[in-house]
Amino acid sequence: MLRPALLTGKLLRLLRGKKSGRAVGAAALVLCPNLYSRLSVEGKILVITGSDGKSSVCALVTHMLRAAGHRVVTNCEADGRSVGTAAALVSAATLKGKIPCDYLVLEADGRTSDALLSLGKPDFLLVTDLFAHHGPTSSRRAALLSLIDRAVDGHTRLILNAMEPAAADLRPELGRTFFGASPAEGLSAEGHNLVSAGSLCPRCGRALSYRFVFHHHIGDYHCAHCGAVTPRADYLLTSFSASAPECAVNGIPFPAELAAPYHYLNITAATALICETLGITPGEAAGLCAGYRLPAAFYTECALKGRRAVSLLCRTGNPISLDRGLEYAAGRAETKTVLLWVDRPRHPAEEDVSWLYDTTFELLRGRAECVVCAGDCRLDVAARLVYAGLPRESILLCGQEGELAPLLSTTRGTLYILADRERAGRILRALQKGDRA
Repeated sequence: MLRPALLTGKLLRLLRGKKSGRAVGAAALVLCPNLYSRLSVEGKILVITGSDGKSSVCALVTHMLRAAGHRVVTNCEADGRSVGTAAALVSAATLKGKIPCDYLVLEADGRTSDALLSLGKPDFLLVTDLFAHHGPTSSRRAALLSLIDRAVDGHTRLILNAMEPAAADLRPELGRTFFGASPAEGLSAEGHNLVSAGSLCPRCGRALSYRFVFHHHIGDYHCAHCGAVTPRADYLLTSFSASAPECAVNGIPFPAELAAPYHYLNITAATALICETLGITPGEAAGLCAGYRLPAAFYTECALKGRRAVSLLCRTGNPISLDRGLEYAAGRAETKTVLLWVDRPRHPAEEDVSWLYDTTFELLRGRAECVVCAGDCRLDVAARLVYAGLPRESILLCGQEGELAPLLSTTRGTLYILADRERAGRILRALQKGDRA
């Protein structure tokens, strides 16, 4: 049923355009459940996996490969979802099931790993990080380790985060390339994030010591018990600014859009993968970054009724992702209002909200004039904010998108919107519609 699946998907794409994404993937998988194993990839396969940062790195790698003149097929806009990935592949495939490309760039996690592995072993596999303690809808480390173990073989080149203990210890018998960061002003030997369960030695299980912590348990580590240390990075974030979007990899200035350490590390990871894949230097890779803009789903900045609004992607159920948004908002020295929209996961079995207590809401204490809690979990988030020490009078509740505009009109300063991919877009459209009215 491969040909009917491909034909149906292409017709849906033609009739419904960009809005057809999920329908294309869902229809193709119903008509051909073994779709992935029936497709044939002509080019090299690059897989990007890890607990966080996959989508950002995938998008940048795709841009750089296309800037170099290569034909690229990717699922970076699918957000790791199986139907979105299927839609991307169906759209690119011929009716004979061939995917004509120079490079197939895939974001992979526990939800899509088995299907994607049937496309073939990757030529390069990049691991961003591996968090042991993670929210219910996020990629768990055990599933990711299983994915990595099954995905690679002798010809796969691993691109690993040298500052992530579990990732840096992966498959030493294979060819490995490391990326990392130099110590910078403001970094200390103790992190400020609540989640740091990965700060145990992957070899002996003892507590690690750090020369500096980049974020959470990512940093320059060593184990006094067994001698495990941070590997030497082949691609190093040598400098960066916390106040302006500026960074350098191996001493070469790179364009950046967001003044955030995690964004700089994503640039370093993408640089490592591109340089190893194309056999080019960091200087040449920097040229390929020209003109790159973060996808609107990840970062958007606009004006709403004369005030600056910034939208940052923060995934529901993921304390690491939300921490990054909180760090960015809290780190700006300005009057600000933070909108936290948190919905419950769609699956009833994943309605546990304990992940909120792994999220460092304490970062907002004394740094936000007002925090608006919205979505299904607004009361849970509000309770967590009170526990974090925020004044009750600074916390507002919002039940529906239609109530946002009048509620936000009572607040001041830059508006930071922290929400998942779909919700953030809906919020911005609703507020912009109200702004025009």
